[in-house]
Amino acid sequence: MKIFGFIPARMASSRFPGKPLFPILGMPMAEHVIHRARMYKKWDGLFLTTCDNEIKDFGKSVNIPTIMTSDKHTRALDRITEAVTKCGIKVDDNDIILNVQADEPMMHPEMIEASIKPMLEDKNVNGTILAMHIIDEEQFLDPNILKIIHNKKVMCYIHPEHLFHTQKSFPQN
Repeated sequence: MKIFGFIPARMASSRFPGKPLFPILGMPMAEHVIHRARMYKKWDGLFLTTCDNEIKDFGKSVNIPTIMTSDKHTRALDRITEAVTKCGIKVDDNDIILNVQADEPMMHPEMIEASIKPMLEDKNVNGTILAMHIIDEEQFLDPNILKIIHNKKVMCYIHPEHLFHTQKSFPQN
């Protein structure tokens, strides 16, 4: 079993255009993510995926393999799916593909490990989502925070049942 990380990034974010290259303490946000992702030592491959030449050039400057994808994707997972087919490495059905979000500059290697661990321990687990509890109304109302709706079974992380997710304060029709 191999572990691959894909960092999808695009400049045309609807809520924050140019976000991947926005400087934080003098370094682009995506560079913080790449540095932190590289702290996880069990990768069999770590890739940046994008549809933007600006991000492709950035990827070259920080020495990370960068895979160009279509600009038609509406979700990061679609970009990753395309990138997996273009990465030049044979990816088997039992390999783990991890979506490392380019807008998570505070990510730690322990978070990557926590995301992967359930799949390593139980071959019936096909995917995971790293999440935290919403602890106040401000977070609940913030449209920039993804809300994951789940049943109580998810609390033990074994065989979680993710029902759906939304950026709205509550599910709407």
